[in-house]
Amino acid sequence: MSTLTTVLAILVALEHLYIMFLETIATSSGSTSRVFGIEGAEAYEAVNTDGQRVGGAIISIDAARQRGELSFLYVKVGVQSKGIGQSIWKAIETLHSEIEVWETCTPYFDRRNIHFYINRLGFYAVEFFNEHHPDPHMPEQFLDKPSGRAERDQEDGLFKFEKRMKEI
Repeated sequence: MSTLTTVLAILVALEHLYIMFLETIATSSGSTSRVFGIEGAEAYEAVNTDGQRVGGAIISIDAARQRGELSFLYVKVGVQSKGIGQSIWKAIETLHSEIEVWETCTPYFDRRNIHFYINRLGFYAVEFFNEHHPDPHMPEQFLDKPSGRAERDQEDGLFKFEKRMKEI
């Protein structure tokens, strides 16, 4: 295994351990909201028939506007490309059938995510955020404090996706 692969695997493992400490299985909790800085965050986990965690998601719902945001969706390394991500998403859509529009973002270079959101889940790319067109809703922790602009790693670009569930 290359050094980069090892480092990435360790980071993913740490991320999974961190999520394990959150209140999961359809929770809407203050701790989930605080940890991820997302108002009204709900965390979900996917487990296989042996009870092993294979993935999860974090969403937030704006009930008044009937909009939802997919903040984070992951499938455990080693079980990807088996329909787990699609199953997680379909379960969320079913649980939140009142939502008219879902949105999410992913880095411009993550071809696998772009394919997943567009070709597997039915999202559409609706905006491209970059240094010339910054995301007006970028969380403060990602902003360079003196300039108020996105940090270097965010300047390269993010695609914003939407999925319209109902014609509005």
